[in-house]
Amino acid sequence: VDFRTFSFDYQFAPKTKEEAKTVLEIIRMFRHHMLPEFADKSSFLYIYPSEFDIKYYKGDKENQFIEKQMTAVLTNMTVNYTPNGQFNTFGGEMDGMPSHINITLSFKELGLLSKETSPFTSVGL
Repeated sequence: VDFRTFSFDYQFAPKTKEEAKTVLEIIRMFRHHMLPEFADKSSFLYIYPSEFDIKYYKGDKENQFIEKQMTAVLTNMTVNYTPNGQFNTFGGEMDGMPSHINITLSFKELGLLSKETSPFTSVGL
């Protein structure tokens, strides 16, 4: 039995300067939280990266029909600035901002799944 992994793919196509800023903040936030920290000034020991508890919602309620994950860490993040095969950027006030960005986030659970630790619950239909 191994730690389970899973990934999410997101597509961004900002239309305004504010949306472009938000997209860049999202990308930088995930990059920041996937990295470990040094435990002290010697830069010899690491502290684990941020942990994620991922939940799925429909509206304001947690979606009970989607499989739950255990606490996980972000192990890889891929940013694709050419999702359509060609690099395109905006001009004007967003000069240089890519018009489309795709990201893939890969997570690995921190616990081994067993009958005792399973996040699965029965679904009451």
